[in-house]
Amino acid sequence: MSESATGESGEASGKGGLVLDQRLGALEAGREVAAEVFLDWDSRRRTRMAVSLSDGRRAWVQLERPAAGQHSVLRDGEGLGGGDGVVVRVRAQAEALWEVRADDAVSLARCAYHLGNRHAQVEVAGDCVRTPADPVMRAMLEQLGATVTAVDAPFDPEVGAYAHQGDHVHQHGHGVARIHDFVRKP
Repeated sequence: MSESATGESGEASGKGGLVLDQRLGALEAGREVAAEVFLDWDSRRRTRMAVSLSDGRRAWVQLERPAAGQHSVLRDGEGLGGGDGVVVRVRAQAEALWEVRADDAVSLARCAYHLGNRHAQVEVAGDCVRTPADPVMRAMLEQLGATVTAVDAPFDPEVGAYAHQGDHVHQHGHGVARIHDFVRKP
């Protein structure tokens, strides 16, 4: 969990502190904000948490939980709002990742396949993929011939076919189960 998010039992648990309960979507360039909050990937998937803002204040994030088939990931540059009109910009916090490169697209696709087959989160980043730093995964990737480099960077992995928060298969229309509700990144 990021240093900015401290779980549901934090000081600003909604009792007299700043409560951020509105998702404002992507904020336009130049929009004035009261503060920023830096969150790692795991924290950006949560809907309830205590956070530390860039101006030193504590706040409680209390967003609506997503409906089935929806995702709740906060993306870098989105805004959170409070009832008093305050706007806070979400920033993706850098975290320890492996940046994986291969000699050709097929080899890189093979690496991404094996990461996914092991349920590892993967960010497709042009000519490389990124995944959370894990020594076991690094060894596997190097055995596949990949070049693996440690980087500290914001992580924005694919949410994939199961983006509906744990509901692996859900119904659409005439009782037909569908698992391929892909979410396009902004």
